[in-house]
Amino acid sequence: ARHREGRAPRALAAAVAGGLALVVGAELLLAHLPANPPMPRRLALPRPAPLVLLTSEAGGTRVAALGRALPPNLASLYDLTDARVYNPMAPAAYLALLAPITTAWWGEMPELGAPGDFLYRRLGVRYLLVAPGERLSAPWVLRLADPSGWVYRRIGAWPRLYTARAGVDRPLPGGLLGLSFGDDEMAARAKVANQDTELVGSVYQDGGWRLLLDGRRAPPPPSRQLLDAPLAGPAGELRVDLLYRPRGFVAGMIAAALACAAAIACWAPGPPGPPGTWARRPG
Repeated sequence: ARHREGRAPRALAAAVAGGLALVVGAELLLAHLPANPPMPRRLALPRPAPLVLLTSEAGGTRVAALGRALPPNLASLYDLTDARVYNPMAPAAYLALLAPITTAWWGEMPELGAPGDFLYRRLGVRYLLVAPGERLSAPWVLRLADPSGWVYRRIGAWPRLYTARAGVDRPLPGGLLGLSFGDDEMAARAKVANQDTELVGSVYQDGGWRLLLDGRRAPPPPSRQLLDAPLAGPAGELRVDLLYRPRGFVAGMIAAALACAAAIACWAPGPPGPPGTWARRPG
């Protein structure tokens, strides 16, 4: 009983000491903040001329870089949509898709090349950032020549999402209207000419994208490397919604919640015994 009673003061003292340390640290931080201000965002994320151009013109269109001109994932800090990916958990199917234009590896980061490959148009890449002095031929047109990097724009770049006729790998003019992109959703109005109209895009389909036509759930697009799904319905105009819902996400959350509940049930202390139970000793 004395051992149990002694633990409470020690725990209280530790809590008081921790709280006092936090108060003192916060006081010192506030007192010295004018002398030690945080780094301005413009210095933490500098914007050389090529990135200024891309952020002002690219919008939701895709960009990429050749070689090591711009490391993958860095473009996302500037709200740019990069066709490359650097992630230890990156889908092998997407890396295999990029294999024709992947000329080298920088550790685990892919380095792109072969700017004349058709795959850049299929991926919807409109802008390419290259090293200064690196010249590209048509359909790439030099947009900016700066000592920090050159930017090329592709003539006739395909959109990231479009409609096409089955078996014809070319966007239909005016097939999608009012297109909007988000991290986990896309929406547009699609003009369906006949039963052969398909929704095609450069979005990687791992089975998580769900298709809704006029608010009704349609068969999910096949789990291929890139999005390609038929637009079943009568000729006319349809509202198309693409929602990303990872497979097994809900089941995983339920399993995690059950595991947490089981752990709490196993490790939580039981109800206290009658008064004086801890003080009794045999003999």
